[in-house]
Amino acid sequence: MIQSYTNNISTINVALVKAKKELLVIGTMEKQIITEFGTFLKIFEDATKHLQGQDYPTISSCIYFQESIMSSMKNEEEKASFELTINLCNFAVQNFTKRFKVYRMYVVAALMDPCQKNWPVLDKYILQIPKQSPNSLELVHDVLSPISKENLIMEEIEKLKEIDDTLLNEPSTSTEPNAKKQKISASRQRMLEFMGPSPSNVQNNVELEIRKYLEMKVEAVEPLDWWRQNKQIFPNVATVANMCFGIPATSASSEQAFSYAGNCVNAKRSNLHPATVKKQLFVHDNKAVVEPFLSN
Repeated sequence: MIQSYTNNISTINVALVKAKKELLVIGTMEKQIITEFGTFLKIFEDATKHLQGQDYPTISSCIYFQESIMSSMKNEEEKASFELTINLCNFAVQNFTKRFKVYRMYVVAALMDPCQKNWPVLDKYILQIPKQSPNSLELVHDVLSPISKENLIMEEIEKLKEIDDTLLNEPSTSTEPNAKKQKISASRQRMLEFMGPSPSNVQNNVELEIRKYLEMKVEAVEPLDWWRQNKQIFPNVATVANMCFGIPATSASSEQAFSYAGNCVNAKRSNLHPATVKKQLFVHDNKAVVEPFLSN
């Protein structure tokens, strides 16, 4: 809105003069202030648009935008010509990290992006994660014993394996009449465990996989495309990437869905069947997919 207002200041001034509202005409200095203010807000607009995306991973970009926004605000503060804009940039720089906190999951997600995993800036955030703290969420300053990239990924792999083991050990709730539970004797179970790989060998294999992933050089590529092609090479790390990339950076998509649902069900359409509303939401969210069929 600010950008549109700035682009149409000349037209607005002409309209004000014709309406004999000369006192409201926007002067040169006022125009420059509005322009600087619009440039400042554009920094956040670009980040917001990207982080609201639904067709690509967004949480892996959080640290990038943290750094990009901070850098852009400092640059705008240096280029600003008016005290109002300088104070605004200064206030935003001092309070931005309080509003936009960096969490452990942001760091893990960035490591899962093959083009970001060796970004030097990530190191300063990894240094804020204590060693052997798999349940910590926020980063900590002045960490005496920080974690390494390898151990950070390893902790996430182990957490996912614990979740998988818990789900596998839960009693089956299947109601299918033909579902049969396969039984195995205790001696057979011991034999299979004896024949299987030892825990130490499994641990070493995972560590080698993580090290190989971090050392692998990757050119510019979309993370989802890269993992589709390499998930068989890095199966354990791929489970972490799959988990991270499924987390949206913002709740914008959910809020948009609720907003559209509110437009569908209003006072004049209060008797709509829930199934009908569900179908309308589905068509709305998948318009690009269903549009060719509707045109035919």
